[in-house]
Amino acid sequence: MSDTSGIEKAIERFYPNPTNLVKDEINAFINSCKIQNPDEWEKLTISFIASNLRVDIPEGNFDEQLKILYHIKLNLMKENGSSLNKEIPGFITENVLKMPSNRGYIWKDKKYFGKIPTENKPVVLFEPRKGKTFIHVFEATETKIFEKLKGQKEQRLLKIIKHVTITERPRPVRKPIKEKEEVNKLVPESSNKFSVLDSDSETEYTSDV
Repeated sequence: MSDTSGIEKAIERFYPNPTNLVKDEINAFINSCKIQNPDEWEKLTISFIASNLRVDIPEGNFDEQLKILYHIKLNLMKENGSSLNKEIPGFITENVLKMPSNRGYIWKDKKYFGKIPTENKPVVLFEPRKGKTFIHVFEATETKIFEKLKGQKEQRLLKIIKHVTITERPRPVRKPIKEKEEVNKLVPESSNKFSVLDSDSETEYTSDV
């Protein structure tokens, strides 16, 4: 290759509509290649693509490796419910490859989880909407739903859904009612411990819970 147009074309096939974050990564990689030996460009390109897909480098020559990696990407997209008709936004199919498995997205009532194994942590799913994002935090006993407006760091707690566990109970024994007890009490709303989730939908995976 006399210039980087060959590797740029190869990468473009994997990321035809890259997000700004991915575009920056690609540009940084291309610029780094320009100061390397051109004989190493193909090897570096395969390593870059495989690293982004989080898979091992396949065997074979450059064209064979590209073909194998592209087949892997198609399979990953299918696993995430993505089809080639671009019904799923590109940032979702790309970001889940780099997100831990306890994070992901909700798109058209379907869940898409990250591919990186992680420890047992609360599941956090981002539901992008026009001008805002709903953040669903699934914990052991409850699910919290927050709303974050585009461009803002603060989030508003919309609702808390308590998980109901149905267990078999013994038949109640009738007892005389001595007096009526008060059971409804006001509980102060707890603060949002997920306030670190302060970025837009396309880059939410950078935060930790």
